[in-house]
Amino acid sequence: METDDDAFVGDGSASDADGPSDLRFRLSMNRYPLLLGAGTLACMGGALRAFTTLKGAPAACVVALSGIVGLVMAAQAVTLARTYPYKLRAYRTLCERNADGIRPDTFRRYFRSPCGRVVVREALRTLGYADAYEELKAGSGYRPCRCDALDG
Repeated sequence: METDDDAFVGDGSASDADGPSDLRFRLSMNRYPLLLGAGTLACMGGALRAFTTLKGAPAACVVALSGIVGLVMAAQAVTLARTYPYKLRAYRTLCERNADGIRPDTFRRYFRSPCGRVVVREALRTLGYADAYEELKAGSGYRPCRCDALDG
């Protein structure tokens, strides 16, 4: 069974790790690990604050809960950060395959995950077709998750 992360499977070689040196590009490609890292710091800060100011059972609950949430977020941030070489490889592949014009079929598989959509945006921006993102997204069959219970 193919997962959303299968689009980023590569050999992780050093040549995959070399990419554009533009800071904006690197921050954009790593936005989710960075956001999760910030959330980890916030959770751990909350746990430290609760530990130093609260007493008794409420403090223990807040510290434990914040610590657990922080550790889960940190683990996910590391997992996502490790996909950077694969995202670069996917980015290069998209740029090479679409250098002579957009081929929508080459983008379709990347719309399945948030990280894939970041790769598509960056590739389109590099190729000079940034305005084609929404059209490609619509043609890919992408549908955001919906919760029928909230539709009321």
